[in-house]
Amino acid sequence: MSISQLMLCANPKFSPEQIQEIRLGFCHNLSYKKVSFYADPKFDYKQMKQIREDLQYGLSIDNINFYMDSRFSIGFTEQVRYDLKNGLTIDNIKFYMNPKFNAGQMEQIRSGFYDKLHISDIEFYANTKFSAEEMYEIRLFLKSGIDDYEKDFYYMKVELLT
Repeated sequence: MSISQLMLCANPKFSPEQIQEIRLGFCHNLSYKKVSFYADPKFDYKQMKQIREDLQYGLSIDNINFYMDSRFSIGFTEQVRYDLKNGLTIDNIKFYMNPKFNAGQMEQIRSGFYDKLHISDIEFYANTKFSAEEMYEIRLFLKSGIDDYEKDFYYMKVELLT
């Protein structure tokens, strides 16, 4: 280890477990910048481990800053980590995490991104006037590969019914 790496580990505010996470970051060839990002006494060793593993996986510091926001529950943080690792963007996640949606509605919006639906299709059914079950039905219909004419007709029909 270099002197700067040793100095990072030498902070007396770190527990032995936290020091181990810092050392593991260097052992896994994470840059000094990445290791120093999570080498912060405000993170317990479990959080450090989570951040280290996500950095090793390839998530950016910006992505990690987003999901580490203390406003989010642990369950939500885990979901965001999963989504980021599976190709959703922060913009996708911000779109579905709107507090006006309930958990079921959020799941249907999220599923639309995984289904590779066009954003205009997702925006159509991501509306609080639709229940999660209605969003599910609309999403499946849009996912079925209908052409634009059928889609326009369907949109008009749904608008008339609501």
